[in-house]
Amino acid sequence: MLGGGIGTAAAGGLLGSLLGGGRRSGGGGLLRMGGMAVLGTLAYRAWKQWQDSQAQGGAPAPSSMPSGSASVPSTGPWSGAAPAQGAPALPPPTEFARDDAPGADGHPFGLSLIRAMIAAAKADGHLDDSERNRIFDEVERLGLDADAKGFVFQALDAPVDPAAIAAMARTDAQKSEIYMVSRLVAEPDTAAERAYLDALAHRLGLAAGLRQSLEAQAAEAHQLVQSGELSAPQQG
Repeated sequence: MLGGGIGTAAAGGLLGSLLGGGRRSGGGGLLRMGGMAVLGTLAYRAWKQWQDSQAQGGAPAPSSMPSGSASVPSTGPWSGAAPAQGAPALPPPTEFARDDAPGADGHPFGLSLIRAMIAAAKADGHLDDSERNRIFDEVERLGLDADAKGFVFQALDAPVDPAAIAAMARTDAQKSEIYMVSRLVAEPDTAAERAYLDALAHRLGLAAGLRQSLEAQAAEAHQLVQSGELSAPQQG
């Protein structure tokens, strides 16, 4: 099966290699420290906070994450209606941080997160040569098999398509992790990145409150790294 050459540590290394410099360094530090597990932790915390806030607001904790509740981008390259989706069941905590579990395409979900990360990095059109070279170097250092290498290189050349990225998620946990890794990569400080994140949230069918919780967790994590409360390793 494709992805046999990418385990938890390898996937975390690939993610961290791209996020290791410049304005993406906060997310890179987190991923190098915690690998893929940090994504599951952040995504689960956001989901749990959202669920608790629903209960505290007087409504019972929902039994599903409502689909299609995120705002629909009305303009831009990713505008348009999302495909109809059913309301899937809430994920148990064990479904988070399972990069070896299959995604919707049947491949290990760690590969889907790498593809999501690369797409988010390309959303502003600024995946430069130094970032590409860091990924190439990390691929060689990790000794990935030919199929895994091909997947990474194909992701680098693929067009930015939030609908295709969202379609890789099979469960609500995977949807949350795809958005979290995308948000760690794409700082919403440009119109292009904000439009991409809006389109991705819509295509994933994230509830507005859940998306807010994911955003808050990502922002807090960035602040912890930048303040020095979490020491991000330096890119070698």
